[in-house]
Formats: sequence, C-alpha cells, structure tokens
Amino acid sequence: MAAPRAAIAALVGTALTAAVLTACATTPPPNHLAIANGNLIRVVDAPSGAVVQDVAGYAEVFHLGFRDDGARLALADCFRNRVVELDSTASYAELGAPIAASSCPWDLAYSPDGLSLAATAPARPSPPDALFGHLRIAGPQPLDRNLGLPLRALAWRPGGGQLAVARPQGVEILGPGPGYATLQTLMGAIALDLAYTIDGARLLVGTPAGFAVLDAAAGYAAVSFDTAGAVRRVAVSPAGGWIAVIRGTSISIRRAGDLVEVASATATAELTDAAFSRDGTLLAVAEARDRVRLFRAPAWQELSPVLLTGRVDAVAFRPQQVAARVPVLFVHGYSGPAAEAWFEAPAGTSVARALAANPQLPIDAHYLELPRRGSAFPQHFGRGIQDDAQDILALIEGGTDSLGAQQVGLLNLPAYQTAGKVAIVAFSTGTLSARYYLKNLMGTRRSGAVTVSEFVAISPPNHGVAGAILACSDPAEPDRTLRQLCAGRVATGLSAAVPCPCGPFSTPDTFTSNVSDETTFITALNGHPLADSCGAPGAFSSEAPRSRPGTAGGVLYVALYAAGNDDLVVGGHTQELDCLGRRLARNLAAPDALNVEMTGVAAPVHANTPHHWDTICMALRTVTDHQAPASQAQACTGLTVPP
Repeated sequence: MAAPRAAIAALVGTALTAAVLTACATTPPPNHLAIANGNLIRVVDAPSGAVVQDVAGYAEVFHLGFRDDGARLALADCFRNRVVELDSTASYAELGAPIAASSCPWDLAYSPDGLSLAATAPARPSPPDALFGHLRIAGPQPLDRNLGLPLRALAWRPGGGQLAVARPQGVEILGPGPGYATLQTLMGAIALDLAYTIDGARLLVGTPAGFAVLDAAAGYAAVSFDTAGAVRRVAVSPAGGWIAVIRGTSISIRRAGDLVEVASATATAELTDAAFSRDGTLLAVAEARDRVRLFRAPAWQELSPVLLTGRVDAVAFRPQQVAARVPVLFVHGYSGPAAEAWFEAPAGTSVARALAANPQLPIDAHYLELPRRGSAFPQHFGRGIQDDAQDILALIEGGTDSLGAQQVGLLNLPAYQTAGKVAIVAFSTGTLSARYYLKNLMGTRRSGAVTVSEFVAISPPNHGVAGAILACSDPAEPDRTLRQLCAGRVATGLSAAVPCPCGPFSTPDTFTSNVSDETTFITALNGHPLADSCGAPGAFSSEAPRSRPGTAGGVLYVALYAAGNDDLVVGGHTQELDCLGRRLARNLAAPDALNVEMTGVAAPVHANTPHHWDTICMALRTVTDHQAPASQAQACTGLTVPP
C-alpha cells in the first residue's frame, strides 16, 4: 500500500460484465476472409491463405460486407451499378441484386437485425440523375433518398435505431424506418469512413484531416479529435476491445476504450481496407496491389500475408458459425481507467490478452469508462457508487445513464436479445457498483427480469475498507465514494488494533464531510450491521439477492480474493484489522454464494489480483461454463497463457 490514492485507485479498479449465453466452443471455426481482388472475389482461410472459393464476374468491387449471421455476403458491383448478395453458405452463389443504382455503389452495410441492406451510390455522374448521390435501403422498409454528392460512407448504430451517412454537408443521423427521419446533421464533419463501437456508444469518424470520436449517446458531442493526417478506413473489432485506423500507408491498432496505440506498421503501398475477424484475434489490412497483410492479437505480430495478383480493394471476415456470443462489459472504478485493470499487464497478463489468446471463448468484450475518482478529479467528489450502478443499468438495459446520455443497452442488441441475460465480473469497488445494480436496479427497465446470469467479484470490498493510514484516514475526506467505502467512519490505529466489535473508546468517528448515506451505504447494501462480520459470521441471503441455486434462473454469485487475507485493502476470508468489521472480502450469503481463495497472487496483491492468471481463468470459465470451476488448477486447463 504505497499511497492512499494509489491503493484506492486499485481498490475501485474496474468491473467486467459478460452475458453468459452458451458454453464455450473447444475449437475455433475457420476464419474465412473475402477479398475483392481485381475482377474476382477470392475467399481464403486466414491465416493459412488456402483458397476456399474464387467467385468471378464482379469488377470494380470497392466494398464488401457480411451479414452478422455469416450467411450472406454483399458486394458493391460498381461495373454494373448494383449491389449483389452472395450465399456464403453455398459456394458463394449469387442470390440476386437487391439494390440497382444509376451510378457506382460505394459503401454498404447490413442492418444489425440482418433484414435490411443499405448502400450509397455517389460516383460516376452519368446519366444526369446520378449527379446526386442516393442512399438506398433494401428490405422490409425500403428507401431511395437523394442526399447529394459525394456519399462516401454509412454505418448502422448497433441496435438498429440509427443510421449514420456521410453527406457533403456533414454526417447525417437518420432514425429508424419506415420514415428514416433526419434526427441530426453534424455540420462540417466531412467523413471518409464511419464506424460505431460495438455497444453503439460512440461513432468513429475518419476525416480528410484526421480521426474524430463522437459520443453517440450524448447528441454526438465530440469526445476527441486528431489532425495527424487523413484517415481512410476505421475498423472495429466485433468482439470488442480494439480498433484499427488506416492512414495512407500506415496502420494503427488501438484500444477501443481510450484509443491508446498498442501496435503500428507501415507499408510501401497504399492501404485500401481493413477488417477484424469475428473473434477479434485477426486483423486483415489490404494493400492496393498483390497482398493482404495479417496481424494476430494480443501482441499484433504480423503473420505471413495472403499473396494475390492485381488490385486489392476490399476485405471482410465472415462471422464464424459458433454458439451465441457472450457480451463482456468492463467497468472501471475509482481513479484508474478501464485499461489499467483489463488491458495492462503489470503482473504478466490481463483479461484482454487472455481473450485474444483464447478465441474459443465466445466472449464479446465491452469496456465502460466511468468518471474517474481521486484527488486528481475533484469534479467527481460528489459522485457515489449508485451513479456507477446507474451506468451499468444503462449499458445493460438501455436508457439514461448517470450523465443523462441515452445508451442502447446490450440486451437491446439483436445478438443478445434471445438469452436476455448478461454476466458481470467486477474488480474491487466495481463489485459494489455491480451489487447495487443487482439489488436495487436490475430489471427496472425490463419488467423486473433477472438480467444477469453470473456475477464474479474479484477482490470485492463486500464489507468496506478500513485503511488507518491510507484510505479512511482523512476526517474531512472530500470524496463521497471513498466515504461510502469506509462506511462513513475514519479508520485509526486503535480501530485497526482492537478486535471486532469496537469498544466505547475504539469506535472511530464519522467523517466530518458526510452529507448523505455514507454511514449506511454498506449496511443497506448487505442487509445487516457491520458487526455481523465479526468472529464467525453467519449467512445473510441479503448479500446475494435473487441468487441461484436457491432461486431458479437467478444469479450465480462467485467471489475471488487472495488467500491468507493477503489483500490489505479489502481483506479476505476472515475479518481482521478493523474493529468495525469492515475488512472482509468474503460474501456471507452461503450456500448460494461461492467464495474462492486465490493462491499465488504477486505483490502488490490487491492491484495484481485481476492480472493473476488463475484469477482470470476462474472468471472467464465461470461466465462461459455457467458454473465456477471445481478448483483453481482446473480453471486454466485448456486455456492458453497469453504471450
């Protein structure tokens, strides 16, 4: 415990949410990559490069797109002014041309539900009516609308409620059919490419000047912008976590949450397109002629390229035919960003690296970035754990988050609607945000439904924290979240030395800065007094509401924490070092709640627990197998340790 804020930053850490819909596959299926290569569509098995199918007869194809179920491949047949669909389950036979244009179709995309196909026709002004670019949508609610020239790009927002189109005047946001009314025009946002993050929260815009990130949940306000040069293509990993930015002859691979670059490469030829595989482990980047370059996560080392002959205009990975995907939400806590807990690897590995090294786990990773806490962020001193829970509610069920933004909601995405549940894996203070959601908010926007299948809590402060030197030492602590974690009371050397319960002279004072629920938050969340943690505490079902196996179809609660009470921030299996009973990580809702002590965690224990390989194995196995592994050793069986 090096410093008060550093310890609490690790404590509040992050939370990971995942929808556990099906058991994980043992062997990943082939990664079919479609390539527009001269006058044919070549389908190869990446990364082996073996040809699966050559489809001739389509010239000047500048964009390709698979439907989310992988059953159809759409291509912009520029030579014949039409959009064609191929049956990608049957030798890529032509099914028809749902969109006929008077000029060259350019960008195209299937709607998230797969029922509609949209395309822009902005080029080749002949005949005269092609002087105006048209947005065309084929499907149950067709559209043919003149939007002006050029129409370079379009993108459906996940959930299907909005369609972004790059017009000459800026980016136009259209509402759902049948009217496709204009909801907003982002004037001056000249776009070369558009892509939404997989949760629909942000719109990524490649421009002639650089790269813009817009907050799609908050009126498309600008989040960030760089002017480092024109961005021709933006690719988003459908499994979450990564994006690729293409500028001329350079490739930049970045973490989706904070846009930090993790790898880069340059080419001698112009780059034309980029695409991630469905499992997020491969990135294909097309050079203008003769080859497609391949990169593999998590280190993004370059593999042998797919060698071709002639022009290369577009690439697209076919979504693999696997069991339903598991949406995973990473939610950070106090002062550290999401990347600190889930991407970076101070103890040798991380969740993001583990997912990349194990594509057989059908997990889609969603990373929620919460407002950060700590002395460096005084603007958030008034924010409580309930506010983070509100953001978890919005991300899972949709609707307004704590800042008033309108989130789509994971359970409103077509891919996750059938099962209707997510799983939550939370680290440190993120576990309390998740528990507050589970107890007080879950199902409030879905008719009271149980929306969580598994909840894995890593290093949870289930009964608070009590750092006599660090976390709870300032009698006038300005941060509300920290006061809630400390149960509204200061920790002292005496309160840490006296056995639980406190006596009249050892009971610590309340914070002078308490203004709300600081002294009652932990007890209200747990449903019993802090002193019940003393000695040999009993079982309290209130700590694991709507839990299984006691409740059929309920939530599986699993708590993972360091063995031997080695975690000096949140405690461990037995209460110690605080006479109020605040330092106890174990969930007391036996027998429904499973408590697992993790051995071998390197120091500093609290910060390193989410980076401990066995902890990561236990968490990921629990949410994909719908039950906790029988032992720490068994958890990692069959999983590949990331490089």
